Amino acid sequence: MRFIKGAAYVVAVLGALAVWVAFAERSAAEDAGALCGAIQVGMPAEEARRLVELAAGVARRIDTPQGVLVVFTGAFPYSRYTCQVDMAERVSATRLGYVD
Repeated sequence: MRFIKGAAYVVAVLGALAVWVAFAERSAAEDAGALCGAIQVGMPAEEARRLVELAAGVARRIDTPQGVLVVFTGAFPYSRYTCQVDMAERVSATRLGYVD
């Protein structure tokens, strides 16, 4: 009887972990997609940088003279969704990516 209770507990914990992983991965992917979708090619760089600052769930932001790389972390530290914005005076390109 103890074995069955212990096994049920392990299954419940693993099930909860699987649900959390699915939620965290989907949330990071949606956040990165929403940011890249909100930034349009041709918009002023200042407006794009403002949208990046207001983005939710950002794990890391790397500013360069050529643009911005925004990183959203999924369930695990090495599961990263990115939105890269190339810009000078205006946005020239956006790229949505995944790094595992």
